[in-house]
Amino acid sequence: MSERLHDNRRSAVRTAGGPADISMPTKQPAKKGTAAQRGQTTPPSPASAPLLAVPAADRKKTQILDAAESLFAEQGFTRVSIRDIAVAAKANVAAVNYHFGSKERLFEALFARRVIPVNTMRLELLRAAEARSPHGKPGLRDLVEAFVRPPLLLGDPISHGAQGLVMMRFLSRTLAMPREHVFLEAYYGEVRSRFIGCLATILPGLPYETILWRYNLMVGALIYALAGPQRMLRPPAAEPPQPPRHWSVENAITEIVDFCAAGFSTAGNVIYK
Repeated sequence: MSERLHDNRRSAVRTAGGPADISMPTKQPAKKGTAAQRGQTTPPSPASAPLLAVPAADRKKTQILDAAESLFAEQGFTRVSIRDIAVAAKANVAAVNYHFGSKERLFEALFARRVIPVNTMRLELLRAAEARSPHGKPGLRDLVEAFVRPPLLLGDPISHGAQGLVMMRFLSRTLAMPREHVFLEAYYGEVRSRFIGCLATILPGLPYETILWRYNLMVGALIYALAGPQRMLRPPAAEPPQPPRHWSVENAITEIVDFCAAGFSTAGNVIYK
């Protein structure tokens, strides 16, 4: 499965482009808010384009994928059976096996149809941030936003309705799985290399180990946020009941960009030898 994962990842991201020529950083004033709030244009949501090479006439295959995504998002991979998926998709077990071969291959197809367009959009936003800079390097806030905006856009109720939160929760569960390193190696290699490389360039005062720590903390914060507004806006148990708090995708992006940019900007206090 690992060999096939790498083959899929290489074919999916071959056109994403290599790293830009990045010069030494200079101090620039931080720009508050997200790109959308600053009037900058951003690519369309990663779920608005075709997400997997599924023939238009093959609606049953798409039904199976959608049903499986909802079940995996709610229950996780191990608790869901092929029969559960078949029942939810109003298909038979033979049809599920015919299209995907196994539960593992179905799960990978789901993961790929969400992650490949998300990562493509991340790289596009990062290149756009580099192009806007006279020195060819992105600002810190723009870099963080390029990383967190595409997956959070999946939860936009305006674009995707209730299915948006399903997509976010599916990714959140997947990236927290015990064997997530298999997916990271197959689908995240270029994104991880590009973003960490840029961070090392624009934050020369931080040890490389600290940059790795903070990059992974950003990933962890994003995974937690992908679980949706119910988790992020849940008050302490001792707090009196309150009306539902307002939530929007742009607010969520701003919150996580503020949080992560502040963390990256803090001087490192650990000395690595």
